[in-house]
Amino acid sequence: MRPRKTITKKYSFLLRPWRAAALNFALGFLIVSVPTHAEPPSAHFSMFSTDEISLYDLLPKTTNGKVIEKPLEVTSPSGKQKFIFPNGWPDDRYTFFAINGKVRRPIVADVFVNPYLMWSPYSPAAFVVYSDSGAMGGYHTLLITFDKGAVQVAEPTRQIGREFFDYFEKLGLTCIGGRESDKKFGIDINFYPIRWFDSSHALFAAEIVGHSICDCYGSFRGYKIELPSGKVVQAFDQARVKKEFGSNLGRSLVMAPNNNWDRDPKSCEPRGQ
Repeated sequence: MRPRKTITKKYSFLLRPWRAAALNFALGFLIVSVPTHAEPPSAHFSMFSTDEISLYDLLPKTTNGKVIEKPLEVTSPSGKQKFIFPNGWPDDRYTFFAINGKVRRPIVADVFVNPYLMWSPYSPAAFVVYSDSGAMGGYHTLLITFDKGAVQVAEPTRQIGREFFDYFEKLGLTCIGGRESDKKFGIDINFYPIRWFDSSHALFAAEIVGHSICDCYGSFRGYKIELPSGKVVQAFDQARVKKEFGSNLGRSLVMAPNNNWDRDPKSCEPRGQ
């Protein structure tokens, strides 16, 4: 696993080539405008949530599957808010825009790999999910709220990260070769939204990155949190999340190993030596 860049901007991410299944759109438009409440393409397997939208899937492709670099406009189910993702996608910085009426808020990104959106069915808001390194993570989630002609950006997973690390440490589990950007938690963690409960509560998964530098790699716990604060309301072990919310889970969480890891850590795969 190659080193991950440390994110220094408060709400930063950089766009790189995206990896997922393909969806062909008509060519020749200056902006590809997509109402994202439509059904996802059949070739796409949900990664973390059945409500996710892979931005890669929305990009136009040639007949041989090559991505066509054109601006991508992603509209909310209500049609009143949208994101604009310009093309170009350089290797240093990337800026995309959240639009709410006349407000056009730029969001500057240093790292933005394999991105997803997840609109709220209860309020004008969306989660933006992205990796800061590669397809395995680490994945981060931003909450973008469109409210009264304004756009607010928050990172709601900080308390989840602290609680997950404390739990991991309490079980006596460890990682080796941790990267500098992970020192705040001590381990590599992916943060995925699974579902919205209402406009101010959502279910998240905190997953140990699926790499053998960590004990029980690929395993996760669930957290119901308040929004936008990120306050943890309830924690769920992996087996309970799969049992109670299985219909909301994407493929990577459905297939997560070691269902009893958070009760019996000796039952799961130890890290590589």
